[in-house]
Amino acid sequence: MPDRGTSRCEQYSACSIYGNLSFATDDVLATCERERSYDGSKFDLPLAPFEARNLADEVVRPSDLRGQPSLLVFLAVHCQHSLDTIPVLNELVERFAPSGLRVVGVYINSGWFEDLNDWLPEQDPRFEVWAHED
Repeated sequence: MPDRGTSRCEQYSACSIYGNLSFATDDVLATCERERSYDGSKFDLPLAPFEARNLADEVVRPSDLRGQPSLLVFLAVHCQHSLDTIPVLNELVERFAPSGLRVVGVYINSGWFEDLNDWLPEQDPRFEVWAHED
């Protein structure tokens, strides 16, 4: 049992797409633990096609990145882990963009580009930002 000062999100070093893990059931925690065990693993799977919008309100797709070394990171504005990732992605851009790497932060469950344009500049992202409603 976690102490009262620690959320289950912190205990499991993960977030759940279902929300805060504070009141999660054993099944949800087991799923979180299983998924966390995949961290750092390499999967040779194609990325499912999807459409998003960049901050200029242009439609963008993962297929736009084909043939280029690219890093897509899925983030959410309501997740502290995602906010903590912004400086890491900025560092990757600084270090590897000169060699051709495109770094894209795909914000999910975070509204559209208008919403991101309201608060994201304060975070100073130096990577491409895409917004996906789902």
